[in-house]
Amino acid sequence: VVVWDSEAKGDHAVWSIAANSRALPSQKAAEKQMALLKAYHQPHTLVYKKIDSTMRGQPIAELLMELEYLEKSRNKHQIALLAPAFPATGRTTESGHIRVSGVPLEHTPLWARDHTYETGHLPTILESFGLKTLSLSLSQIREGVETIKTCLTEALERKVAAVVCDAVSEDDLAIIATASLPLAENLLWVGSGGLSGHLAKQCFDSEVVSSPRTQVAINKPILFAVGSLAEASQKQVDYLTQEEKIKRITISIEALVEKNWALLQTELKQELEKNHDVIVKIGSSSHPNLSKGPDFAASLSEFVETSISQVGALVMTGGETGCALLSRLGVTGIKLIDEIEPGVPLGITIGKTIIPVVSKAGAFGDEKTMKRCLTHLKKGKNP
Repeated sequence: VVVWDSEAKGDHAVWSIAANSRALPSQKAAEKQMALLKAYHQPHTLVYKKIDSTMRGQPIAELLMELEYLEKSRNKHQIALLAPAFPATGRTTESGHIRVSGVPLEHTPLWARDHTYETGHLPTILESFGLKTLSLSLSQIREGVETIKTCLTEALERKVAAVVCDAVSEDDLAIIATASLPLAENLLWVGSGGLSGHLAKQCFDSEVVSSPRTQVAINKPILFAVGSLAEASQKQVDYLTQEEKIKRITISIEALVEKNWALLQTELKQELEKNHDVIVKIGSSSHPNLSKGPDFAASLSEFVETSISQVGALVMTGGETGCALLSRLGVTGIKLIDEIEPGVPLGITIGKTIIPVVSKAGAFGDEKTMKRCLTHLKKGKNP
């Protein structure tokens, strides 16, 4: 279950708490993460710090506070085990460097548009914050479980604060998960959706992790809310509108800021009344002010909210967009039921509004990802 509230209740084997801290300054981001960690952490609970696979936000400032807290609460030396690779989405780690589809992170459009640190070399980032760091090369990882266990045990004895693991394949991540799990009480895992999936397979029965595909009944149109300006999302929108008879409504950044959208809102309502699936997206900009991302997401959510009763399922692109829209609808969490493709989950909302939702990071997927989302949802849509 995914939640974004320190007051959420329930008996769940896995809590995923969305802090939505990426746009905050380092101190405030760390404080927000800490408040949620303290609210949910229990003795002998495994803790996995989910980070952006391209290191956006303030993950290391947050990590410093979290390590200190776990050290005190567990009364044991703690190591941050970093393995941010997500091979299924093209993210790998080689010689400590983050790569996106084989390209060094620093040479990607993602980095040019938004980055926190001066480099994509993880050991350099960690050491700049004073964290004693050990790097495990790809060759060491592929020596197998016992080699990694030995390295981690020695790192504990030497009071190493962080261990960076190379990984370029799912097999690499599986080895890391298997080797590290016995040392759970001394570890804070730090990674993306890649490593977490392999830890889940180690922790739970395979039938739980690989549950049957779930279909949801959808009796109304499907709405795509695209708040991300990432190139991948723009290509996905273009492909979807070329392949499907789906209406695209683009709201300029100026219209979002000024809330000058009455005609577009009317157009959206009319298309949904005709039972047409619709894409609502933020217009592209040559020099977007990314610090205004949360404001754009909030405005887009306000635009969409008035038509939500006409919608049978939501596909949301961009984490800020998803949090803003669902919070506005009185949603307090999502119970995950399926995965359309790696990094693209399907769930049912919890709270005031109950609706199937697909969420996708802006930079995830190939050009056909949104088309696959639509196809998957339409399996449960009545004609």
